[in-house]
Amino acid sequence: MAEVVTGMLDADGDGKLSVNDAKVAASKAKAQVEAAMAKAKEMGFFSHFTEYNSEIIRPFKEVESFTPAAVKDEIIGTLKLAPTSPRNGFVIFNVFALLFGILESILGYFLGGGLISLLWNGVASYAVAYTLYWSVVCFGNPTFMKYALLFLVLYVAFSVWMAVSTLILVIPAALYGAKAFINLLQLINGYALWKAMAGPDASVFSMV
Repeated sequence: MAEVVTGMLDADGDGKLSVNDAKVAASKAKAQVEAAMAKAKEMGFFSHFTEYNSEIIRPFKEVESFTPAAVKDEIIGTLKLAPTSPRNGFVIFNVFALLFGILESILGYFLGGGLISLLWNGVASYAVAYTLYWSVVCFGNPTFMKYALLFLVLYVAFSVWMAVSTLILVIPAALYGAKAFINLLQLINGYALWKAMAGPDASVFSMV
């Protein structure tokens, strides 16, 4: 492993790592990050934070009726792959998933995770939720939507696995189970949005 790292960072090819090698590697990394940031800015990635933050504060602002019966009907309709408003559904369940992620971070903090872990997990949860929101709701590119939805598939599977593996702890298992269910609802709504964007002939098999 050390030889592999040395080979990757050895800028002058002398087989040894030096301060100059570290500077060259840092310079390349900085250039790659700057290029990625510039590309993201060009694509409008940083243009929807205010809009998304308003969704967090008022996730039901576009919902006509928010009653237990309406929520039940919406969930059942979503599970039948027929959400009434895929855009609103995706946003609502995206925000719920973010809130559960933050709640999970807070729980981890009280279980001894530490302040750095709390902050890191909170920021990571927001970054993931916003990226999914931007990819599916804002950008309007079927390819990006596909990658976002494939990520959600993996995350649902991961949450289910974590729920099963932490059953003995009850509360973490319940949180992971709830996250898996919410992300599944988000995934179904996102799939409906992707299918509308990709065309009537698109199917789940064309996503892979």
